Amino acid sequence: MSERCSFEFICDKKWDDLVATASPVVKFCGDCRQRVFRVTSETQEVVATKLGRCVAVRRKAPGEKEMSTMMGGYGYRPSPAELFGRNVHVSLAAPLAPERREACHLDLPALFDGGENEAALLAGREVALGWLVEEEAYALAIAVQASAHELTIRLVAPEPR
Repeated sequence: MSERCSFEFICDKKWDDLVATASPVVKFCGDCRQRVFRVTSETQEVVATKLGRCVAVRRKAPGEKEMSTMMGGYGYRPSPAELFGRNVHVSLAAPLAPERREACHLDLPALFDGGENEAALLAGREVALGWLVEEEAYALAIAVQASAHELTIRLVAPEPR
């Protein structure tokens, strides 16, 4: 688990108790009505954190059965290396149909939060998701595009010094 990511709570739900979806790495929690994304790398965890997703982190201690720890809410602490990475900006390139907006609420809760970010996107403004190391910025861009083709991603390099 990444030391740069923090979560507001650890859930007592088990991965196997969640409702399966079309994706083997995404399940649905009927209690909190959120999608839960299984992450297996630090990059995936950082991307999920930036997007406000609940996650299941797979862990296996030597000699033990594999377990998934469910976590929700999020916080992110940038690393010094991110000063040389990319700032990820997102904007809405096409109108969202009502059913697509609901899907975006589930897949991209940090953007479609019912608050400031969502209002900015719907008003045609960019939302900055912050600085990430280059690999994570590209992974985040791919995750956003996979969830919502209506969104445009812009990766901004740091100003030359």
